[in-house]
Amino acid sequence: MAMESTPNGSIQGAAEKHLPSLAQDGVAEATPATYDREEKAPSRDADGKYLDDLVAICEQGGTDFAASQQSRTERWRPLGCFA
Repeated sequence: MAMESTPNGSIQGAAEKHLPSLAQDGVAEATPATYDREEKAPSRDADGKYLDDLVAICEQGGTDFAASQQSRTERWRPLGCFA
């Protein structure tokens, strides 16, 4: 186990692996940061959509719960359970 693994080494290795193919495809100015950003954009966009959907579902659940509590209070108030 004489090999040392560093975060920069793995990123640099990945960039060196993919950048030559990008240069052949007409992307001559590609850098590792640009490549990573373009590669991760669809995932980031999907994560944002998931978060927006989740927030909307939670807000709807909160609204439904508040309406349910209000209805329950109105049914029990005539019995003197709530002042």
